[in-house]
Amino acid sequence: MEKIDSFNITHLNNSEHTGFHTSVHGFMTQAGLENIGAVELDPPYKSAIDIMQDLVHRSTRSPYTPEKDVLDSDRDDGTEYVIDRIYAALKSPIAAEREAATALVPIVSPYKGIASRPKGQESVDIKGMILDLRAPGVAAHVTTLTLDAAIDALEVLNNRYVEIDKLVVVEKPAYAETQEKRKAIDDLYRQIADRAYATALLTPNDKVAEFIRNVNNLIRQTSAAYNQRVAQLKVDRKKKETDGK
Repeated sequence: MEKIDSFNITHLNNSEHTGFHTSVHGFMTQAGLENIGAVELDPPYKSAIDIMQDLVHRSTRSPYTPEKDVLDSDRDDGTEYVIDRIYAALKSPIAAEREAATALVPIVSPYKGIASRPKGQESVDIKGMILDLRAPGVAAHVTTLTLDAAIDALEVLNNRYVEIDKLVVVEKPAYAETQEKRKAIDDLYRQIADRAYATALLTPNDKVAEFIRNVNNLIRQTSAAYNQRVAQLKVDRKKKETDGK
């Protein structure tokens, strides 16, 4: 039985986030609320979306947002690179590298999947991972795997992200309110997804199956558009850096 795919909605900017939920609500109406088990969840979900749309329309996009998006993507890549390098070294033909990886894997394993965590938590966790990897008795293993420069670069990215995030918060007084509303919508969406899956299992019907397919298609399209946007931001930043030389 098909279920709604897992999706990290927190990566989306406010416009993308609101657009995603607006589309989901449209699919709910199309399917028929009773057919997906979401009759009582529809009013608060629709109301939360309307409030969020108003906040998006009232707020202006921060000039720091493009840099923040790129930094977030880059630090995700950097964290994944460090962790993947450590795990890959477990199979190294060089004994010293295998020994170093064996010592480091227990340290970095709690940080796997860090990119899917809430942004504030991710910032703290990246800092924690870096501190752990620089601890006495550990740093030598990092050097064995030639990861010192990568960790230094990751620290720069994460520190800059935290700095930019503070500027955005100061610049946009509605930030806290927006984050609160986003969380409320996301919580309702997850309840709707769970109800739809339960309905598909217990009282299957064509409408709930169609709803699940439509939402999964939307998730794929939204993810592709997000990745394309971030990739373009990186290209633009690279061009700006090149032109500035």
